[in-house]
Amino acid sequence: MARCILIFVLICLLAGVVSAQVPEGLWVPRASEVYNLEPGESMQIRINHDDLPVRSWILSIEGGLLLCDVNILRLTNESLFYQQHDESLHRVRIPWGRDEALVITLTADTRTAGSYTVKFLAPPVDQAERSYGYTLNRALEGLIAGDTARASSMLHDVIAAGGEDAGVGCLLLASVMKNRGEVGKAAGLLDMALARGLPSDLEHVEQVLMEQLSVVRNRLSPDLIKVDRLLAEGNGREAVYRTDVWLEAAEDRACSRWELCEGYRRLGHGWQLQGDLVRAQDSFDQALRVAVDQGQKALVYYRLGLLQYEWGNPDQARRALQAAQDMGLPPDLMKSTQEILNQSDILNQSQED
Repeated sequence: MARCILIFVLICLLAGVVSAQVPEGLWVPRASEVYNLEPGESMQIRINHDDLPVRSWILSIEGGLLLCDVNILRLTNESLFYQQHDESLHRVRIPWGRDEALVITLTADTRTAGSYTVKFLAPPVDQAERSYGYTLNRALEGLIAGDTARASSMLHDVIAAGGEDAGVGCLLLASVMKNRGEVGKAAGLLDMALARGLPSDLEHVEQVLMEQLSVVRNRLSPDLIKVDRLLAEGNGREAVYRTDVWLEAAEDRACSRWELCEGYRRLGHGWQLQGDLVRAQDSFDQALRVAVDQGQKALVYYRLGLLQYEWGNPDQARRALQAAQDMGLPPDLMKSTQEILNQSDILNQSQED
């Protein structure tokens, strides 16, 4: 599981999601203009991607002692990207890509006339990263927000459309599939990413990705990959049967503790799907006893938290889920864990403690 998180972080870093090649603190003004406005006067600025061909940029509007309202409308889907009122400084980071356009509406302070400085900050021209398309950018936003369902749907669209974003789309969707435990799909997508070709700023990691692909394919038993599919379908009965068969043969195969933990965790999940919470608890306990790294323990504690919550033990559920968070969960599970922790019964129990 530690490798699962590594793949996701690696891909995000390489795709420029978490950190840009040039730190934002070193971005430079690509354009700067001072506008003199009357009280309450409004003005609009339209920006197209061709005007600022970068992957992302920062809009800065400074009024000094003057307040102003700023709205940013994304024209591609006519959605409101940003809206703030009565601020003297507006600083907005804008994900950007091919075929994108937006309109900035600036409304001056109603009390007095004055000057407003509008700046467009971006990496230097010779260091700007390659831009992606609209759909891939929206998928990246979904991944950052932890909305993997929405991101996955858009990444499928990116791959189906082909073109220069398809390789990156395969990489990102592979990371999502790996985090879900759908290892076979992840391996296939990583192959597709390499076959379709990577942008120049990702080519240098091809060897790393190939090594990760080898780990994805070879470390987890094909039998457990089939169990993952059954669990995803909600077929707990068949998942338990197949996992039991695998575990019975594990000793003869001299399976590692890492593999045993993966087996017991899936067995517990299968029992939980069938409603046998006692056997599920026992399986998760066995998984913890043989776990070898924090990533594995995090996933087991996550399942234990869900089990205790289903059992009606909010205090134990909270403790298990918080342990899972502390040890490190994939972004989508981290988000769902926080949503559960925000439930009123768990919050009330926490306050009583």
